[in-house]
Amino acid sequence: MQKKNSKANQGSVTASGTPVQFTGLGLGYYLVDSSVGTLCSLDTTKPAATIQEKNGVPSVDKIITSGGVVSADGKSNSASIGDTVYFQTTITAQPGAQSYVLHDKMTEGLTLDSTSIKVQKDNTNLEETNYKLITSDFKDGCTFEICVHTGIL
Repeated sequence: MQKKNSKANQGSVTASGTPVQFTGLGLGYYLVDSSVGTLCSLDTTKPAATIQEKNGVPSVDKIITSGGVVSADGKSNSASIGDTVYFQTTITAQPGAQSYVLHDKMTEGLTLDSTSIKVQKDNTNLEETNYKLITSDFKDGCTFEICVHTGIL
């Protein structure tokens, strides 16, 4: 049987930016976590603790590069039936990354041309064995996935 103590959670604080510093805390137990899963437990306010994110969130940007009349920011276009539309998706990987899976859902009316997909790392073509294109059996509603395995980036 677990025994409960009489101490209640004294609240929580959300921080933004780096580095983050909490000051003026009383003695006690503190649990510090991040939005991507790093955890640190402190049992006094005397020492300083440094948390290095190991699981940074990658950024993903998708633009239309050609096909019909493309807006200046590449986020929209007007194309006719039969036009070929090209997209460019850029994933900015975090240090230590080994694998990424890009899930993409195509707009109704578009047809995937799997031969047009090219995967590059820092503007150099990856060997064909370093990525896999999957176009079926999805439970999450996406149209295709590109699984990239590049070793540590």
